[in-house]
Amino acid sequence: MPAMQAGVDYEKKEDAPYQPDLPTVKTEKAYKNLVFLNTPAARNIRIQCEFQEPGCRLLEEEVHNIVMFFGSARAKSREEFERALETAEPGSPERDKLLRTEFMVKFYEGIRTLTEKFSDWNHQRVHDGKGRYVVGTGGGPGMMQAANEGAYRAEAPSVGFGISLPFETGLNPYVSPPLAFEFHYFFTRKFWMAYKICGLVCAPGGFGTLDELFEILTLKQTGRIKRPIPIILFGKSYWEGILNFQAMCDHGMISQDDVNSLFLTDDADEALKFLCQSLEDVEADFESQGSPFLAPMRDSQGGYVHDAMGRMRRQSGEQARSPELSPQTDTNSPGGGGSQPEFQMVQGQQGSGGQGAEKKKPSGNKPTESVI
Repeated sequence: MPAMQAGVDYEKKEDAPYQPDLPTVKTEKAYKNLVFLNTPAARNIRIQCEFQEPGCRLLEEEVHNIVMFFGSARAKSREEFERALETAEPGSPERDKLLRTEFMVKFYEGIRTLTEKFSDWNHQRVHDGKGRYVVGTGGGPGMMQAANEGAYRAEAPSVGFGISLPFETGLNPYVSPPLAFEFHYFFTRKFWMAYKICGLVCAPGGFGTLDELFEILTLKQTGRIKRPIPIILFGKSYWEGILNFQAMCDHGMISQDDVNSLFLTDDADEALKFLCQSLEDVEADFESQGSPFLAPMRDSQGGYVHDAMGRMRRQSGEQARSPELSPQTDTNSPGGGGSQPEFQMVQGQQGSGGQGAEKKKPSGNKPTESVI
C-alpha cells in the first residue's frame, strides 16, 4: 500500500460490504446424504429403517396374519431339475451334488400344491366374510419360490422377506411386488418373519432353514410368541433323519409337549388339513376370549401412526386402507407384553363372526382380517 502524502486531503469513504463474485453454497440434508447413510456411523439408522418400513407397508397392504414357509433354496421343480441335469458334466462334483438333491423335487411340487390349495381355502374364507392368511417366504428360489408360486397360481398375494446375498440377484418372480422386501440384516429379516406368524411349514433345507426353524421354536417355547401356531415339518424321512426331537426330550432338554406339537408329513393334503384345522381351532379359542385382532395404533390426535406412509402411497396413486381399533396392548408379538409400539390389539373385532364383531361384507381381495 503506498504511503500517504503530506498535505493531501483524503476523503473518508464508508466501507462497502464485501461481496465476492461467487455462487451460493448448496447444502444437503443429512438424511438425504447417501454417502453418510451407508457409513458405519449410520448403521443404527439403517437398522431402524428395516424395522419400521416393512411394518408400514404390511399395514398398508392389510397383511396381519402370515403363514411362513421355510426350505432350501437349492430345491427344483421336475422341469428345472431335468434341465440342470442335462447341462451338468458327467462325473463332475456339481452333477453329483445335483443328484443328491433330487429327493427335494417331490417336496418342491408338494409345497407348491399346498400353498395353492391353502390360498383357495383363503379365498373361500374371504367369500364367507372371514379373515385371510397370507403365504410368506424368504423370497428366494427353491422351496421359497415353490410356496410363492402356489399362491400366485391361486391368484392370491404372498410375501417375500428377502435378504441381500452375493449369489442371489433378487426375489423370485412369484412374490407380490407390494409385498417384496429386501433386508440387509438377518436379524431384522427374522424379526418380520416372526412378528405376524400364525403358522409354519418347514420343508427340507440346510443351515439357513434350520436357523429360521429354531428361531420360531425358541420364540414359541419361551412364550415370546403368545398365540399357538401350528408347525409342520414337510418331508418326514428327512426331518427324522437329521433331527431327533424325541432324544432331546429323553435327555430332559425339551418336553414331550414340545415334541408332540410338531406335525411331520410327506403329503400336501395331510399338511393342508392339519394347517387349516389348527388355524380354525386357534380362532375358536380366541373367540371365546373376546377375539383380539392385530390392528394399527392411533396417535394422540386420533390419526394412524403410519399416516405418513399412507400419504406417500396416496400421492403415488395407491389407496391407503386402515382398519379401526381401540386402545389395547399387543400381546401377540414375539416381544410380547406390549414391547412393540407399532401395533395394538382390538377386542371384539374379528372377521369370523364372534361376539362383538362388526360384520362387513368384504370386496374382492380385501377381506376382514383374521381374529388372531
